[in-house]
Amino acid sequence: VDASSGTYAWTIPDDIGINLTANISDTANPSVFDASNNSFSIKGNISLLQPNGNENLTVNSPYTIQWKPIGTYPGTVKLEYQNATGGSWIRIDDNTTAIGVDNLTQNYTWQVPDDICSTVKVRVSTQFGNSIVDVNSTSAANFKIIGNISLIAPNGNETLMAGDIYPVQWESNGTFPVNLSYSINGGGSWTWINSTTSTPGTNTYNWTLPDEKSFGCRLNITDNRSTYITLVKDSSDSNFTIRPNITISSPLGGGRVPANDTNYPIRWNYTGSKTPTVRVEYSLNDGGAWSLINDVAITSNSTLTWDTWPSVPGAPVSIARLRISDVGNVSINTTTGRFNITGNLRVISPNGGNNWLVGTNQTITWFTSTVANVNISYSLNNGSTWTVINSSYPAASSNISWPIANNTVPSNIALIKVMDVDYEYVNDTSNTTFNLLRNLQVNAPQNGNVVIAEEPYTITWTSKGG
Repeated sequence: VDASSGTYAWTIPDDIGINLTANISDTANPSVFDASNNSFSIKGNISLLQPNGNENLTVNSPYTIQWKPIGTYPGTVKLEYQNATGGSWIRIDDNTTAIGVDNLTQNYTWQVPDDICSTVKVRVSTQFGNSIVDVNSTSAANFKIIGNISLIAPNGNETLMAGDIYPVQWESNGTFPVNLSYSINGGGSWTWINSTTSTPGTNTYNWTLPDEKSFGCRLNITDNRSTYITLVKDSSDSNFTIRPNITISSPLGGGRVPANDTNYPIRWNYTGSKTPTVRVEYSLNDGGAWSLINDVAITSNSTLTWDTWPSVPGAPVSIARLRISDVGNVSINTTTGRFNITGNLRVISPNGGNNWLVGTNQTITWFTSTVANVNISYSLNNGSTWTVINSSYPAASSNISWPIANNTVPSNIALIKVMDVDYEYVNDTSNTTFNLLRNLQVNAPQNGNVVIAEEPYTITWTSKGG
């Protein structure tokens, strides 16, 4: 360099350090030289590339922090974040991340913490150990750390019953307050359910289903703070149904209903108030075809007594069903399992408390429907054992004369049973016991006999009953 110029444009080398000096010497006479009176330093630079402001980072999700160093700093980088304007800085890395190569973009995968905030910044710093040469760079503007919601259920196509308790479930990243709401018009408007705290992992809220009848229901969960309400939310993917719940308690599947019975009730329970009228129908062929019984205005717990169950010609029906549906929307319905419509027998007399004499003729009577022949028997010991009166008698006759044998043992716990010959489970017995009484008849004195006082006289009588 020409000594007379007095200047030299020096490209500062990548040699970061402190206590440096510059030395100038005469090339012709090295003993002529001079050095800086005081030391100086060489420092580099560092630029934070991201996050640099206005990003939304999700709790528990990986995010790539990027920076670019200018100059080669020794050792590791220092990564920190600040969760409030002017607040303290919180360490991100574990002090093992190299600061990186000069002028090359560096990456660090940050697992975003559960530290939800709307005024967050990141800072990247060198760790040379001297404030003169150490440099740092901070996000140019605030970014947000936000939670996350993923609704699990109800998420579409479920059918829920008004009045039931349903477990709403969702996955959450982060801890934050949420509002739950539902819509009955596909999300057009929302009705608040409740507020709760969402925590990391699977969350459950037991929802008492409202009194609604809608096929366009959706559920919505959102962070309930104004800063996050549009950022942290999820709704059902598609519509689900909330409808009244109708449950039939009589008849039950597997049960037996006597044909032409005027006292056998149809009973059901109902939740909600959105269905004013239901249609009650029956099927004799497992639901292949339905016959109307009646349209009934219902209350919370309703009972309809069907005056006449259908008569079944030839043989009992084993695949009968009952259906109750919403008149306004027949897809809202419930159907029983298969039940049996059987022949019907009912003892009319003796049905309890009667006094019948041994050795007399008495008439046993019964009601019958869809029964061909009956077995009639009696019991003298409250049903422990039975004696046949007639093993096969036309049921349609509805009565039979019973000559009570003279040797029949009297009883005050007698019963009559009438039973279908072909289907023994179709039978009926006197409601309570009746009396078979010993039959006593005086033979003498009779017919105006005159007996003499103070003289012996033989009284005679006839006794029937073993």
